[in-house]
Amino acid sequence: MIRPMESISLTRLSGDSVTTITGRHCLHAEHVRSLLEVTPCKISIQTQDGCLSVQGNGLHIEYYTREELQIRGLIQRIEIF
Repeated sequence: MIRPMESISLTRLSGDSVTTITGRHCLHAEHVRSLLEVTPCKISIQTQDGCLSVQGNGLHIEYYTREELQIRGLIQRIEIF
């Protein structure tokens, strides 16, 4: 039986931004500059190294500080650009 990963950490090689995904329901991003779009189906953010888009269902921002944020909900797709 194949088990899903418990968590994964993504670091862009060109910078310091770190994004950690735990299961399919939690994403934590560091070095957040601004929110670009927030809906229950899509949350897009600007980090110091680029943009990150999270798509899914029931997405919401659990907390957002000057440097980091945490997104919860059913995460179905993540795009880094």
